[in-house]
Amino acid sequence: MEGASQLSKLSEYRQISNMFDVNPASIKLTLENPALKVELPSNYYIDRALERLMLTKEEFITLKNTPTESLTQQQISQLKLVREAVPTLTVESPLQKV
Repeated sequence: MEGASQLSKLSEYRQISNMFDVNPASIKLTLENPALKVELPSNYYIDRALERLMLTKEEFITLKNTPTESLTQQQISQLKLVREAVPTLTVESPLQKV
């Protein structure tokens, strides 16, 4: 009986874990589905893009603050990928004062 209980807990853990495994494509589909109306903060998309590029936030900030004429083509491509990862604002996008 204890083994079955452990299997049940393992199954439950996997279900919960899968809820947090996020595929950016599925998020975009979710955002485009008006019935779901889920919006994530821009930092979420930036963090995911940085993970794919294997850059830290500090490296990204340094790169972002580098004069344009000093950037290599690879660095420009990295910056564009991060920019493109953030969905464009819509009329329904919540804005926050800082």
